[in-house]
Amino acid sequence: MAVLIKGKSITCSQYSRDHYLRGRENERITLREVLGFATKDPDEALRMIELSAKGTKCKKPLYSVKLNPEPDRIWTKEEIRRAIKILEENLGLKDHPCVVVEHKKHGRIHFHVLWSRYHPDGGPARNMGNDYAIHQKTQRQIEKEFQLRPMMAKGRDFKQWEVEWAKRYGFDIFALRQQITKDFNGVKSGQEFMDAMKAKGCVLCRGDKSQFVLILPWGQHKALSSMIHGRPTKAVLRRAFADIDIAKLPTVPEGKAQVKATLPKIKRKPPQRNAHVKHVKRRSTQAASWRGAGSLITSRRPKSLSSPTMAATLMTEAAARQITQREMFPQGERGEKPAFASRPGYIDVGEIPSGRAEAAYKEEFDKWQGLIDATASDPSLSKDQRLAAVAALSLRQKAAAKAVRKQVRNEEKAIAKAAHRAKRILLGRPESPQQQ
Repeated sequence: MAVLIKGKSITCSQYSRDHYLRGRENERITLREVLGFATKDPDEALRMIELSAKGTKCKKPLYSVKLNPEPDRIWTKEEIRRAIKILEENLGLKDHPCVVVEHKKHGRIHFHVLWSRYHPDGGPARNMGNDYAIHQKTQRQIEKEFQLRPMMAKGRDFKQWEVEWAKRYGFDIFALRQQITKDFNGVKSGQEFMDAMKAKGCVLCRGDKSQFVLILPWGQHKALSSMIHGRPTKAVLRRAFADIDIAKLPTVPEGKAQVKATLPKIKRKPPQRNAHVKHVKRRSTQAASWRGAGSLITSRRPKSLSSPTMAATLMTEAAARQITQREMFPQGERGEKPAFASRPGYIDVGEIPSGRAEAAYKEEFDKWQGLIDATASDPSLSKDQRLAAVAALSLRQKAAAKAVRKQVRNEEKAIAKAAHRAKRILLGRPESPQQQ
């Protein structure tokens, strides 16, 4: 195989940054290039991509590609850059900011290219669907230009969940495929091949779509051709196993039952995030609380909100957040105060003009604009550095302003709901079953 290319859109989370920049399973991690960013720190560059997607509907702003060259050939820096250039032109990611990282794992070198789906000039995120055909086309171009031997077989390699499933029971699915290929090429009969598979803990079965199915030692079923390098056809397998009566082979469920009977029981440790989710659920059942800036947690309102003390607290906080009197307690047609204005807990907050969200948006936008202007006129930077810095800051400017505006709107909605609830409590109106 000359080079294998696999890619997909991913999130730009802390887990992704740790995987690509500080992976524990890799023997060595080398930063190759950071292109199109105002910084040369890869961690900060990926954070900028994450920030550029704030306030948008794009949940996966990063496009990750894995370039896995053949192990018996060392690529030069020029060949790596040329391969990445061919790939980004075919994917439509030309001039998009990217980070190139080299990993060495199990003695084999491969490359990860992390592109931002947003162009520096602006616009929506690039649609990266149906990219498999582009990967195959790029592989053929690289093979032809670098004069590499063509790929032995078409199709994708093992999925990540298959590799992890095998590793959980102490197996290496890639090493097992090499052993099965060696046995297939070395045996002289089908019965000899079945004995070799039995010694490895595998069971040969008859399938529905595939004529021969192999049950692997950890209970997974795979077509026999997919576990042999070169993917032999059905006709080749029939000739190789002419002495085997297919009707006497066990079915796939029977083969799985044989393998699972010998498997050890493994206790799976619950992921750490489950404990965090339980903690969040437990916290949400408590009385509504106010965070540092005064944002109200209203995802699940407990019954304790119906107490007069909590009602007075909500009224006081609503006044602090400058909620208008009209929003909290609508007055009558003549403008007189309602009858419950003299009750304990009522606070007259007065008439305050609206538009806080837009004002916060403009304030944040202007703050970033001053930083952009200062960067554009910085004499210590070259022209290319200034352009890259201004492009990156422009993306962060709009995203940060939208995030602030959204936060203010959410706070206003939450406090308005709390104020409405407090009003019903002071009026003595019963709550609906949904609110209890």
